[in-house]
Amino acid sequence: MSEVRYVNPQLIHSLTARGWLLTCPGEVDSCAQAEWVSLPAGLKVNVSERRNGRLYFTILEGPRDGQRGSVREHLDDTTPTLVERITPQEEVAVFVEFNGERDSASVSLAGATASRMRNRRAE
Repeated sequence: MSEVRYVNPQLIHSLTARGWLLTCPGEVDSCAQAEWVSLPAGLKVNVSERRNGRLYFTILEGPRDGQRGSVREHLDDTTPTLVERITPQEEVAVFVEFNGERDSASVSLAGATASRMRNRRAE
């Protein structure tokens, strides 16, 4: 089995995920919270196996390119964690923290737009 999937962009609307998918590193079925790895919405992965309600994958881009991980198939009863395709209209939320001050931005997956939503830090 080899299926290219993307971290579900709908996670930006989840109050618990806030645009990030918490995954276990490697090929384990579960891991301690301290071991969780956060992957951004829209990240491209290659799913190699489905087992016991989990998806096992290899990250295909970004600083964790080539690393393996696993995640539950669904965030809740209806929201899949990984999706087959993403559309250009969907956006990925980016949250950055500097010295305890949270800053956020919105970036179009099509690359056409980028906007800063708020900045609490004086520049």
